[in-house]
Amino acid sequence: MQASDRTPVIERIRAFPRALRSDVGGLSSTNLTTHFLPREWSVAQHVHHLAARILR
Repeated sequence: MQASDRTPVIERIRAFPRALRSDVGGLSSTNLTTHFLPREWSVAQHVHHLAARILR
């Protein structure tokens, strides 16, 4: 990947936590923990998974 191609990707990664917080910050605990489809993750589980991957 060229350096000029990396810059926009890095900026998207930097903006991701803020965007995620904006998307889920107003959700109730019920919204965060409801499984909208059987055997699928809740919103909270997705967020936790993303954070765990980033912090490794």
